[in-house]
Amino acid sequence: MTTNISFINDCMNILRSPKSFFAERFQTIPARRLFIMGFLGTFVGLLVGSVVSFFFSDLVLADFAKNKEIYLKSLQTLGLNEQGFIELINLQKAYSILFGLFSPVIGYMAIHIFGGALYLFLWLLQRPQQNPISFGVILECAASSLVFMVFYMIPAIGPMIALIMVCLNVSRALFARYQLVGFIKIMSIMSAIYVSFFLTSATMQLLAQPVARMLKG
Repeated sequence: MTTNISFINDCMNILRSPKSFFAERFQTIPARRLFIMGFLGTFVGLLVGSVVSFFFSDLVLADFAKNKEIYLKSLQTLGLNEQGFIELINLQKAYSILFGLFSPVIGYMAIHIFGGALYLFLWLLQRPQQNPISFGVILECAASSLVFMVFYMIPAIGPMIALIMVCLNVSRALFARYQLVGFIKIMSIMSAIYVSFFLTSATMQLLAQPVARMLKG
């Protein structure tokens, strides 16, 4: 019971006051707890965000059917026709379905993919005489920052907020563990974010296309 309360408190503290969490609490938490926190943040954020996105996409299609003339006038300014707009919405629905279905797998793999990419770039960019880094510790830093993927559930702006918060707080985690600052840390984080987030998103977009065709049919 005490362990559960402590876990909930850690989750609340990292989201409510991340700066003080990484300065005071981060290094005292067991790795297993950090991994569970990172998994839950990613899993819940992706699952709820996908459900919300699918729901709003359905609402847009329903409203489009009722107010087609108004939509078509607006779409003309964007260079879209009716068919193109419907395909775009169906693609977004398919994208949401895939992220929702795979959210448990992504939640588990994200720590290892993001942490592995971060470790690789830090290892490549660091000078040999600098403090050696540990793969396990880097995974802990990645896991703690992925708690903030929970913000993915916010409609429209959630993914951008989540991405910014992950970047900011993995930076805090690296400083807490290794006192890393400066260009090398920033480049390593941005490179790891690109490899693990943007390439994963692009892959899911490709997979969403056949699903979108199924929804259309």
